Amino acid sequence: MNQSIHGRIVAHIRRLAADGVVLYIRIKAEDVTRLRLNHGMHVVLDVGGKCVVRGIVKTTNDNPWLAPDVDGSNAEITETLRKAGLDHGDDIEATIVEHR
Repeated sequence: MNQSIHGRIVAHIRRLAADGVVLYIRIKAEDVTRLRLNHGMHVVLDVGGKCVVRGIVKTTNDNPWLAPDVDGSNAEITETLRKAGLDHGDDIEATIVEHR
């Protein structure tokens, strides 16, 4: 079931490894709790009106992040973020426009 919750978070754009080639989105644990997001939940993020990223919420080790969706990849997330002009260290308001 798709639901529109329009929850606002800060998307923390970070590099997956020291080489900085692959990017991902970190989410604050407080945002996960506040919006009642669960490990494994599929979400669609509107990242500052610059791009849309689909993924799966992961909450392992108290450092939540957005993993690639079943049909996606880290490379796809990275390409989407870079095309939007985003890079490691950027913190940008994002809106969860859909989750299931």
